[in-house]
Amino acid sequence: MAPPIAALPRKLWEHPDPTSTNMYRFIQRVDKNRGLDMKTFQDLYKWSVTERVPFWEEAWSALHLLHEGSYTEVVDTTARMDSIPDWYRGVHLNFAENILYTASPSNPSQRITSGKEDHKVACTEVREGCSEIRNITWGELRRRVGHLSNALRAHGVKKGDRVAVVASNSVDTLVVFLAITTLGGLFSSSSTDMGTKGVLDRLTQIRPAWLFMDDWAVYNGKTVDLRSKMSEIVEGMHGIEEFQGVVSMPRFEKPEDVADVPRAQTKAQFLEKARGNESLVFERVEFKDPFLVVYSSGTTGTPKCIVHSTGGVLLSAAKEGHLHRDLGPDTVALQYTTTGWIMYLSSILSMQHGARAVLYDGSPFQPDLRTFVRLVGDQKVTNLGISPRYMHELQKGNVAPREITDLSSLRSVSSTGMVLSDPLFEWFYDVGFPPTTHLCNIAGGTDLAGCFAMENPMTPVYVGGCQGPSLGIKVEVYDQLVEGGKGVRGKPVEEGVPGELVATEAFPNMPVMFWNDEGGQRYFDAYFARFDNVWTHGDFILVHPVTGGITFLGRADGVLNPSGVRFGSAEIYSVIEAHFPQIADSICVGQRRPHDADESVILFLHLKPGEKFTRALVADIKEAIGRELSKRHVPKWVFETPAIPTTVNLKKVELPVKQIVSGKTGWIMYLSSILSMQHGARAVLYDGSPFQPDLRTFVRLVGDQKVTNLGISPRYMHELQKGNVAPREITDLSSLRSVSSTGMVLSLGSSSRKWTEAFPNMPVMFWNDEGGQRYFDAYFARFDNVWTHGDFILVHPVTGGITFLGRADGVLNPSGVRFGSAEIYSVIEAHFPQIADSICVGQRRPHDADESVILFLHLKPGEKFTRALVADIKEAIGRELSKRHVPKWVFETPAIPTTVNLKKVELPVKQIVSGKVIKASGTLLNPESLDYYYQFAKVEELDQPKSKL
Repeated sequence: MAPPIAALPRKLWEHPDPTSTNMYRFIQRVDKNRGLDMKTFQDLYKWSVTERVPFWEEAWSALHLLHEGSYTEVVDTTARMDSIPDWYRGVHLNFAENILYTASPSNPSQRITSGKEDHKVACTEVREGCSEIRNITWGELRRRVGHLSNALRAHGVKKGDRVAVVASNSVDTLVVFLAITTLGGLFSSSSTDMGTKGVLDRLTQIRPAWLFMDDWAVYNGKTVDLRSKMSEIVEGMHGIEEFQGVVSMPRFEKPEDVADVPRAQTKAQFLEKARGNESLVFERVEFKDPFLVVYSSGTTGTPKCIVHSTGGVLLSAAKEGHLHRDLGPDTVALQYTTTGWIMYLSSILSMQHGARAVLYDGSPFQPDLRTFVRLVGDQKVTNLGISPRYMHELQKGNVAPREITDLSSLRSVSSTGMVLSDPLFEWFYDVGFPPTTHLCNIAGGTDLAGCFAMENPMTPVYVGGCQGPSLGIKVEVYDQLVEGGKGVRGKPVEEGVPGELVATEAFPNMPVMFWNDEGGQRYFDAYFARFDNVWTHGDFILVHPVTGGITFLGRADGVLNPSGVRFGSAEIYSVIEAHFPQIADSICVGQRRPHDADESVILFLHLKPGEKFTRALVADIKEAIGRELSKRHVPKWVFETPAIPTTVNLKKVELPVKQIVSGKTGWIMYLSSILSMQHGARAVLYDGSPFQPDLRTFVRLVGDQKVTNLGISPRYMHELQKGNVAPREITDLSSLRSVSSTGMVLSLGSSSRKWTEAFPNMPVMFWNDEGGQRYFDAYFARFDNVWTHGDFILVHPVTGGITFLGRADGVLNPSGVRFGSAEIYSVIEAHFPQIADSICVGQRRPHDADESVILFLHLKPGEKFTRALVADIKEAIGRELSKRHVPKWVFETPAIPTTVNLKKVELPVKQIVSGKVIKASGTLLNPESLDYYYQFAKVEELDQPKSKL
């Protein structure tokens, strides 16, 4: 694919004197030491990734981390990236020591207070709405950290132990962070607005020794007593041997009584064991030793516990802060964040350079949009960190910060968390902030505790994207259409062509591990499973061929792809934000259900209060998108929604929405059993497998209990048939009046089953579905005012009998011939007794022009999978059905995936062989059986496996 001809975007900013910057001085230093002639940022970046060892040697020397020992080598360049190679082996250092002190220029193992003198303010604590502002000096901070460090030591905390907080962005939280790391322990933080389950999903994995938790929370103009949540968390930690208890931290002047909270004590009680000792002792650990656990979002499952190394984070932060940002003792940094976001770490790391950190706790919108802005001016903030969402709120509220406060001290504003739209770039300079301010759009995140793309002082800021890559990290763009997998090498694209963000060489701030990931499989799957020995980050990006800027188009797993046109949701949001002020927010996702021939784009709109969702609005939106982007960008569907799902850090969560609109199903036969009691019936509640200890025991139970109405599944009947078990021959079934069968098709022109009139047992609602949009989408979105159930059926023209041919979303559709998998199973069961079971699915990958049918056979013990068997099966299907019913591929499989109710689960297999990676549902009887099917997503590449004929 050739790159498009790129127009040069509008230039918005450039440094007035690049030669005054640390980065320029570093270039001069390297040129002198290495005999080079580098002039530009592009020269430096290229050298930093092609000559990694010399670059990191020079960076180590220039950045002056406080440490002892010397390294034997920077890194083993022959080691595979996915082996997570060690860096700077032989170096020992401490995280808290590097925050609280500075290395002596003459002796890097000797700590001094230069730039961090006792009387100098280290941080400023600000409560929501600027209702309370308090300064803490470096001297006071060191004393408080020493006091808590000695208390932790007295309570038995040591190197490698975990201490967690559920707390605000406050000095108390900072003291806990630094105190635990003085000991070589690991810190973990969660915000107070996180639910109990979310907190426990984290804590039960890392098993902390202690939890420090605020007794109150302040947010959005409200105060919340956290003691009941504190109790719930302690109860949830029952059985965690390492957990000793919770320490309650007072959020207001007077500590709350926690006598009723189990295993709780106040901070004052905890500190008593230190006996007033405020001296600081630092445990210097290896470069690779861990100090921090952070977490993935958990939007699609239990969060991953990402463990970062002491040296890797300190060195990366020193590189970013010193070279890219020019941070120093005159810096005043305010990063708006909660403690549950990786940007909390960024806020604290500014102190490494002697900066004063402004720790803001609460909503930046309280009591109004202007108060937080005035704080920036009043505190003479030099480096402000916010989100595109916050800037958008300022723009919507017609709040121009430069008009309401003195921002003459402000040097830079960084933006991260989601894509920064082009209109916001222009609003920033044209309306919002001083034109001398450096707008720094950055991207990276939790996984690397740093940036892949960020600002630099030597290139201009243009409309859109990030200025460029972070030094020392080899960022490339791979073709996203290449099917990934074990041993697959990615294909780089040309500049100007969008693709997937990858890092192709190891970097020091890679996580050292995931917690509770023995063998490292989850780590490997998260970053290295897609392309061989290459870190895949999951972002869809584009490198501008002229400026070198990196534009983040969205998440790679959320990329929109209608009719083969690939683009990111950010492009849609950019148009909405630029032209439709009546829209408060929006979310745009792709929908491709198993039976869909192509992906459709769905746009959901959340309107401002008082605004109306109209056909005219939809038409205007579609016209604007088509005009500014292309006709193929235009969403097929536009709906109103009462809310946009986001993380606690206001990041839209597109992937769960995409999965939901692409379809799910469920089971309800337990309720049927209970409802039989409504008629005075005796319900036999059987718990366990009907196959244990053998097939006959459950059958005898039916006779012994004189069951009149038995409910089973076709799969169970099939097992009886396969086992030559005839119930009427082994027990008295004279009481049996009926046997009902459901859950899957009972083997034996069609249509989708639908109801055209209301019926009394329609669900009244979906829980957590204000406005009823999810309910509507589940049943009424397909046909107007008609309930569509999703089954593929046929009504017999003579008997009136209804044959269920399978799920509509699992209908097979090769070459336009639509039929249900049950037709295939009927032929197999009738003519091939050597086959224990089978599963038949359609395969249509993004690049496939047509659907192919794949049949998987599970043979009985002792039976062989042969060419003759495959030929006989194909011949029988062609004869009894039609030639177009004949599967293209026939494979042997070791197991058929089923639910615990023995329903075959065709949809997950269909998704897997069509190239999707899915999370196995907890309703599966044998979820591990799905793993076998992933290899068939690349069926043509299989080298004649013995299981394929």
